[in-house]
Parts: sequence; C-alpha cells; structure tokens
Amino acid sequence: ECLVVRVFDPLLDSLPSTQWDVRKDRHIGQRNIAVINAASPAHLELLVRTGCNAPAGEGVIHVEKVKLGEVDWLSLLKGQKNHQYEEPASIETVSGIMQPGNITKVAYKTSFKNVQPEALKSLLKQLLKYERTCDEKESLFYMHVTNLKPAECVVYRIIQTVDGKMTGGYTVIAKKD
Repeated sequence: ECLVVRVFDPLLDSLPSTQWDVRKDRHIGQRNIAVINAASPAHLELLVRTGCNAPAGEGVIHVEKVKLGEVDWLSLLKGQKNHQYEEPASIETVSGIMQPGNITKVAYKTSFKNVQPEALKSLLKQLLKYERTCDEKESLFYMHVTNLKPAECVVYRIIQTVDGKMTGGYTVIAKKD
C-alpha cells in the first residue's frame, strides 16, 4: 500500500513540473505500508531501498515495534471509527533488517521462507549503521510472527535516517481478522 499526498498553494507556492516525484519535490509526502493478513505464522521478506537522493554520510536503519495506540489510522483497514485490534497476548516474533548491499539482480533473491526463523536471528538487526554513498542500496526486512490470534495485530516501523534526519521509512502490519 502506498499513500502519496501533495500539498501546495496555487498562488504563493505552486507545483514544479516534478509534481509527483517524492524525491525531488518538497510538496510531496509518501507513506509505504505492507499489510499481511495472517494465518499463523505471518511471514514477510521485504526489500527496502535506501534511496539515492540523500547525501553521503552515516545512514541508520532502525526497526521498532509500535504500540497499537499510536496507530489510530489502522481504523481505515476496518472501515470503522475504532480499529478494534488488540496487542498480541503471546506471540513469538523474529524480525529485523539485514545489512544493506548494492542493488544487483541476485542480491537477496533467495527466500528464507523454509529456514527456521531462529537461525536468522544473528543476521537480523534492530539498529543498523552503514556508510551512505552515491549508490542506492537495498536491505532485507524479515518478519516471522507465530501464535497471532483473531483480532490481534502487530505493527513495525522501519525508519531510515541520514546524519540524524529522517529520509524514509516503511510500516509493516501483521493482522489476523
């Protein structure tokens, strides 16, 4: 899922010709969301690109679990005023991000779906620092959630910063209706 918003004043601050290019226009905001309707287990392998529009410098990718009270907009998934999802009572989760690498045709093309999640824990990080260069990089976000019950939902945010400024991110939702 992707939401793109364009905000401008037609007289005082009109749009340039790049009116839908998030990377080149400050008038555009974008939010990327992956929604997994889960049978247990919920499993996701998501390739996340670091972008090439931010300057070179120290890049940080941070993965955080989000409390459901902080994401009231989940009600949009239900089409109701209140999303009515609950924090999971007893889930087992293996999640994190892998070190970014240069984008190639073979990078992260192997699926870990048949690998025991516990075996991947040493590769997955919740906070990852890397040196940004002019080349766009690609990183793999991995999530495996077991024991998700009906009406339970878990939300993760992947946030990228460069020199302390947020430059991108992704929200991942695993839910069981």
